Amino acid sequence: MWWQNENTQHWIRRIKSFIYISVILVFFLIFILELKHAYNINIFPGVNGPLDDIYFKLKDSL
Repeated sequence: MWWQNENTQHWIRRIKSFIYISVILVFFLIFILELKHAYNINIFPGVNGPLDDIYFKLKDSL
C-alpha cells in the first residue's frame, strides 16, 4: 500500500516532527506572553504588539 512506502513514511515522520515543533513554539509563545503580562515587561517600550492584543482579548472573553 502507498502508506507503507519508505518515502511516504519519511514524509509522514517529517510532518509529525514539524507539528510537534509548532505546538512547542505556540506554548512557548503563550508562556512568554504570560510572563510579559504578569511582570509588566515591555520588550519594546511604547509598542503594544498585535499578538498581545489578540491573545488577551481572547483570554478575557473566555
